[in-house]
Amino acid sequence: MTHVQVRIVPDTFSWTKSGNLHGCIAIAADGIVFPSADWRDFVSVLVDSFAQAALSLIRNEVLSAEVSFMEGPFVLRVQSNSRVDWQMHFVDRTELQESTYTMKFAIRPFLVSILSALDQVELAFRAHVPERSDELIRLNSRKKELQRAIIA
Repeated sequence: MTHVQVRIVPDTFSWTKSGNLHGCIAIAADGIVFPSADWRDFVSVLVDSFAQAALSLIRNEVLSAEVSFMEGPFVLRVQSNSRVDWQMHFVDRTELQESTYTMKFAIRPFLVSILSALDQVELAFRAHVPERSDELIRLNSRKKELQRAIIA
């Protein structure tokens, strides 16, 4: 079964004027990095969106979830097949016709990679914004929810 993970690169993190965390973020699976290895985007927003989508699938609130990368026509679509495996689609809408790469994967390693990304984002926030920001509180809450869901 395919191993899927959220890949972020903390060395690329920078802060926008509006206080958003920006840097390299992608999904890696089967030797493919989507949208690309050097893709830069709003890291905290996307990691939170990945976590929220995963939680919705775990809780059976939805059968599929989509997360759009902020700065491009790229979409991650995840479908729940069972409690142990999901199906992921990398959707590229840059062409006139949508192209999709699809794989089945074990969910636990993917969820652990989301937790790791949340930890790295939290460290960046603590270094940049020592006081408890709303964003940090929201990310911590999402992390605890995901931890509980993995244990259950």
